Parts: sequence; structure tokens; C-alpha cells
Amino acid sequence: MLLPHAAAVLAGVLLVSQVAAAQNDGKKTMPATRLIFEYDGERVRLVQQMPVDISADTLSTAEKDSIGVFVEVRDAANRTLARVPAPEAMSTSIEAFPEQHDQRITRSDVARPTGAFTVVVPVVAATDHITIVRTTPASGNTRATGPTSVDLVSLPLKAVGPQ
Repeated sequence: MLLPHAAAVLAGVLLVSQVAAAQNDGKKTMPATRLIFEYDGERVRLVQQMPVDISADTLSTAEKDSIGVFVEVRDAANRTLARVPAPEAMSTSIEAFPEQHDQRITRSDVARPTGAFTVVVPVVAATDHITIVRTTPASGNTRATGPTSVDLVSLPLKAVGPQ
């Protein structure tokens, strides 16, 4: 059963997919997979995996030293093949909208974050699994070594199309 967050994400994804398919003016596409995740605290679950073709120039990727949460596509030897930003993934705060329109929107930390997020990752022949990674800025004596990355969870991917 999908959490309400994931159901809403899935409905939006299906609509966006239909619009994107109608607007693909013959651009060169590449195989990719849309991944929909749910999270509850530190627990992350891959809810759905859908093969898509995406225009190569619209796929977001990130550099190794970028700060934030990312979904990495990795091979069986755990080498990173691609890194895609997931800016709204696993947020530890929420926006609270006021009842009166003239009041400010506020952001508050939550004790146990829950929600859903989606990313589109490229698929290559060597793809084995994905890993969600959080990269934070270096602090104190570690500034010379650069940002620190922590693997949050690794999940297998289903085979997509002919291998």
C-alpha cells in the first residue's frame, strides 16, 4: 500500500510523463528509470521503478563534490556510474502555511521526517544497484580533504529491457 505522499508523487509523475512524451520533438533519448521512494525516519523504501526514455540534455547529474542528497547508479563493484541530485529527498523540515494569506510561511524541523520523492536516473549496461548518498561540507580539520559522503541505503534495481 502506498503512503499518501507516494500516491501523490506517482499521480504527478504520470501526468508529467504524458506531457513530456507529447513534447519530445524527435530529440535523441537515452534509457533511464524513474524511481519513486518513500521514507519514514531513516527507513527508505523503493516504491516503484518505471523505465523511461529521456532527452539526454534534460537529465540532471551532479559532480562528486556537490553538497546534498543524491541517488548514485552503481555497478556490481560499487563504482559510481552516475550521480543524480535529489534536492527534496529526506527533508528534516516542513513548510507550514498560515491560515491567513498575509502571514508568513514558516519552516519547522520535524522529529521524524516522512515523505516521498522521485528521481530519474540513467541506465547503462553495467547498472547493478542505486545508493542514496548524503554529502555534507567539510568541517574543522577535514576541510583539506573535502566534503564527507555517507551511504544511507543501497537498493537493487530490476532489470530493464534487454541486457
